[in-house]
Amino acid sequence: MKFKLDINNVMLLPFSKYEKNFTFFFNGRKYETSRIIADILSPIIRKYHYFDETINEFYINTEFTSWKSFDFNNILDLTNFDFKDISEDQIQYYREIFLALGNSKAYLNLVPQLKEEINHSNVFKRIMLKKQYIQLMHNHGCDEDNFVDSNGVLNQEIEFIASHFSELDQGKLLSLDSDLIISIIKSDKLQLKDEDTFFEFIVSRFRKNKQDAFLFNFIEFFNVSVEKVEQFFNLIQFDDVNQEIWKNLTQYIIKSHKAIQNKSKFVKELDSSLQF
Repeated sequence: MKFKLDINNVMLLPFSKYEKNFTFFFNGRKYETSRIIADILSPIIRKYHYFDETINEFYINTEFTSWKSFDFNNILDLTNFDFKDISEDQIQYYREIFLALGNSKAYLNLVPQLKEEINHSNVFKRIMLKKQYIQLMHNHGCDEDNFVDSNGVLNQEIEFIASHFSELDQGKLLSLDSDLIISIIKSDKLQLKDEDTFFEFIVSRFRKNKQDAFLFNFIEFFNVSVEKVEQFFNLIQFDDVNQEIWKNLTQYIIKSHKAIQNKSKFVKELDSSLQF
């Protein structure tokens, strides 16, 4: 029998009764709260507390001078886990605060385009919007302390592309960053039409950027047609082949040799057996 406590119990905790042992300084104004609320709101603060439990302050300075009078209690009150109405002109401001807090889930939930169900038409737009967020986090220096998990943020898009790889616009796929392509190829959700089509995709990447030669590591040459293997040898230079690619090729050559080995030029041994 397996048992665990209901996570919904967390929402019933009387957060307002906890000791106010943490302080947010928002645009120069002081807001006191409990450390548990600070940890819920900010993955950055939560990670800080793993290494130093004495940290009890966090500073946020926004770029929106017109919102200097904004009450940070609006953010603190979100920990009651009730729905809150946010006007359209306030959304960007909330996003700015959650960006400073390193709260990617809250930030991305405030991007209207990401509320739509992921599909063939919007998946690349979603990637662009999320990469904008990742770049903003980079500008804040958050990725230097490993507060940004790019693949985690893009996991939904990675899995969707992997499971619809052959159906999507190949031109848009070719424009994706190499790191993202690798995550898609490594995904357990990857579904390919056939190895030849996948091979052609890698060839197109290679012709666009020679540095992507390592992507041939992911080709299963035994599933590739002879014509494509010949194309590979005509295209690739020895300097482009790394150890992993060479290992895959040697396995392909050895197995192919065993399968088609020609013995016609050798003297055949006489069959001394008798059949009845």
